[in-house]
Amino acid sequence: MPMGAAEKQLDGAGSDIVDDDSESTLGDSDFITWFCNTKGHEFFCKVEREYIEDNFNLFGLRQHIPNYSDALAEILDRDWIQEEYDDDYIEEVYESAATLYGMIHARYLLTSVGLQNVVSHLPL
Repeated sequence: MPMGAAEKQLDGAGSDIVDDDSESTLGDSDFITWFCNTKGHEFFCKVEREYIEDNFNLFGLRQHIPNYSDALAEILDRDWIQEEYDDDYIEEVYESAATLYGMIHARYLLTSVGLQNVVSHLPL
């Protein structure tokens, strides 16, 4: 069974979750919400799920991310954990998912929708 969003930690150093009561239609995924609300990730915005599911937007990332398929499944909140997976492997997948989301986020920011999303979150 996957860990709850509040239980996930990348480095075991007790990453704090930033309270954010605002809801958005973007990135309804629990991983995305958790990742964006983690202390230190305040400048990440929620990437639209449709953007993440479009293989064109993911082109070339597989070769840079260990455990790519499981990491993508984690980002999209799909069941990927098998009973035979040990805790070390699951932790590696969480780390890969964070890296993958960062790479997807960087590409998303270059789109007009991504830019509008960022501008709407900046204090002016």
